[in-house]
Amino acid sequence: ELLNTNDLFAAMTVSRLFYQHAVTLVYFSVRHIRLFGSGDDEDAASMQCLRTLATSPQPALAVRHFSVRGLPWQTPATIALLARALSRMHNLVSLELDGGPGLETDLLVSLKPDMPPNLQAASVASHQTALFLLAGRRISNLRLTAPHTSADIALVLETARASDVPIRHFQAIVEVPSVGVISETLENLDSDLRTLSLECRLQATSPTCVSAASHSPRAY
Repeated sequence: ELLNTNDLFAAMTVSRLFYQHAVTLVYFSVRHIRLFGSGDDEDAASMQCLRTLATSPQPALAVRHFSVRGLPWQTPATIALLARALSRMHNLVSLELDGGPGLETDLLVSLKPDMPPNLQAASVASHQTALFLLAGRRISNLRLTAPHTSADIALVLETARASDVPIRHFQAIVEVPSVGVISETLENLDSDLRTLSLECRLQATSPTCVSAASHSPRAY
C-alpha cells in the first residue's frame, strides 16, 4: 500500500533511516510551486517547501523534477530564495519555469552558472534562459514558451548543436513577418532533431489573427 504525503512526513520523524527514505519520496517531484509578490498572496505551502529546499541539503538533493508557477513581479527576496533552492538541486533532471521572462531575467542574475548541473529537460520562456541552461549541460529536451524571432530560435539550435549531447526534442513559438516566409523559416531551422514543433505567428498582428504551421524533421 502506498503512503500518502502526510504519512511520509510523519515517517520522517521516526528515525534517521526513515527520514532518508521518506524525504526521497516526498521531494522526488516538486510540482506547481507558486510564487507571488506579497505576503497576502503568497501560497504558504509553496513558500514553506521552497524555504526547505533552499536551506536543507537532503530534500534538495532528492528533487528530480521541479516546476514553478508564478507572476512576473516576484520580490527580489523570493527570487534569491528560488536561486538558492536550485543551486542545491544537484540531481535535478527536468525544470519548468512558468513565470515569464521577467522572473527568468532576475533569476539568472542570482543563479550560479553551473547549477543545476545534471539537467536534461527544460521548459522556459526566454531564449536567454535556454542559452544559459545549455552551457555545460546535457539537455536533450527543450521548450520555449514565449514567442521569439527565427534568429533567436536559430541561435538556440546552433548552440545546442555544438554541445556534447545535442537537443533531440524542441518546441518553440516563432514570429515571422509574413505568411510567405514561414516555409523559409522552417527550412533554416531544420537540424538533426528527432522532433521539432514550431508554432508560427505573424508579427504585428492581433492575438486573434495568428497563422500556425507545424514541421517535423525526418524520422529516426
